[in-house]
Amino acid sequence: MARSLKKLGPLVLLIALLLPLNQASAATSKPAPKATNSTTNKPVVKPTTKSSFKASLTNKTPVAKKKVVPKKRIVRKKVQVTPSPSPKWPPPNFSHSGTIYAKVPTAEELKGAASNSLSLTADLKICEIHTCGAVFVASESGCNYWEVDSVISKISADDPKVKTPLGSLRTLTYGSKAKQILTILLISDQPLTDGVSAGGITAKCWNTSPGGKVPSNTYTPVATND
Repeated sequence: MARSLKKLGPLVLLIALLLPLNQASAATSKPAPKATNSTTNKPVVKPTTKSSFKASLTNKTPVAKKKVVPKKRIVRKKVQVTPSPSPKWPPPNFSHSGTIYAKVPTAEELKGAASNSLSLTADLKICEIHTCGAVFVASESGCNYWEVDSVISKISADDPKVKTPLGSLRTLTYGSKAKQILTILLISDQPLTDGVSAGGITAKCWNTSPGGKVPSNTYTPVATND
């Protein structure tokens, strides 16, 4: 028995030494978790949750109200229409005989007159093939119809002053009101060639019934001896 105790002596001693240590550690460690859990967890959770909730409320941005802009009232300006001024009388740069006025227009003046007349513009296309002339006419008292006589001639290549008549042209057209400027286009059957033109223009204002078709152009070639 003594041998057995001697053999067990160190083991018992070791256990005896360890036993107080285990008991001491158990005594100290057992109340520690309760103290730490009761003192640390409760105060930490509540303030953090409460403060974060308040912060979210204070950081919320307010929604701006949309401003309503009143519509501007459109005020329309009144434009006063005035009648166009009457043409000068007597017309400047016109030749006249009594109360009858006439003028051979330039190319620019004829182009300007055609821009305001569809019929005159259409007739000018014929003058791309046939020899034509033109005249501005006006009467102080107005006319029932107009008669214009002209001569189609060819200028000599040797002497520009020498003109050879090729035919005569009689033009009848509508009448005009008092002091109204009318453009009359003189259209012949003579083919358009260099040096051929209309000249010797005479305008007549009639208040009687016309003796022919209105409007019309009657071209009579000069008789030639074959």
